[in-house]
Amino acid sequence: MKYVLPLLVFASPAWAMCNAGEETFMSCQISGSAKFLEVCFDDKHATYSFGKAGQVPELTLQTTLAALDYRPWNATGTAIVEEVVFYNKNYAYAVRVGYERPWGEELYEDVPHRNFGGVSAWRGDKIILDMDCDRASVEFTWDVLLFEAKEALGLTWDDRALKWVALPD
Repeated sequence: MKYVLPLLVFASPAWAMCNAGEETFMSCQISGSAKFLEVCFDDKHATYSFGKAGQVPELTLQTTLAALDYRPWNATGTAIVEEVVFYNKNYAYAVRVGYERPWGEELYEDVPHRNFGGVSAWRGDKIILDMDCDRASVEFTWDVLLFEAKEALGLTWDDRALKWVALPD
């Protein structure tokens, strides 16, 4: 048992758990840091949390799901990549997450840590922070839950305009 606990701490930090009724969009430990990043959502809100494991997050941002700037996978390339952006006054926090798909004869085992992610902070049009996740810590199970939650609000993804729009009545 003494060997299992440390593995669980690194794989699933104590505070990096979405609340009951929420889904995890992504979570990870920042490379070279003791800090964690997590994005959770339910049918009404999305929440960004950033900070050290076992402590109250240093930064928590919440937005309505309708207002969430969510960019789903565009169905091209060898990687599935999605992004959510949270806004706080003059700052934007762009959380990216993805999964490298096998290509050609490549097997899943050929690349042990296929998930990747990170966060970039912007002030206006200037990037002020860019951090990558430790690939081994990235939790991202690509699915349609966030996409369907946006659709349940009467929104549809316009892949030409690259934004969510309200469905006509």
